[in-house]
Amino acid sequence: LHTLFFFQPRNPIMNVNALNLKYTKIEPWSSDIDDVVKIILNYPKKRNCLSKDMMLELTNIIRAMNDAPSPTIKVIILTHDIENSKVFSSGHDLQEIYANIRDQAFLQQLFKTCNNLMMTVHNSAIPIICMVNGLCTAAGFELVLSSDLALCTKASKFMTPG
Repeated sequence: LHTLFFFQPRNPIMNVNALNLKYTKIEPWSSDIDDVVKIILNYPKKRNCLSKDMMLELTNIIRAMNDAPSPTIKVIILTHDIENSKVFSSGHDLQEIYANIRDQAFLQQLFKTCNNLMMTVHNSAIPIICMVNGLCTAAGFELVLSSDLALCTKASKFMTPG
């Protein structure tokens, strides 16, 4: 296993492998700029839907970046694989919701997890910019609204239910 640190060798701020990422990727903005980090939603087969596990992962990443002992990250870019995906996020994982529709405790925990993510993004000491180039619906749109700034292209489309 390789250990990847962000991004200043003399002052590593977090061990990415320790986060055990499944639904996201973390990359530096560029090789020249090491204080701007991209968090890339990386669940294209389900259109980057916000499952309970993905929301927990995002919350943990953002909290870890904010809680680092010597934070060197100045900006977080939250985005999707713009080159290969036309969806930022399709919102909640409806299959997960339907599979647990009769489990009140699960649904309460799911929406508490969603609220925790949105509040973590909103209250982040590190500014969070969402970059959207495609469809963004429901809870995915809420995620964008929770950020400090949204950068969108002409291909960006936003929708809420109801």
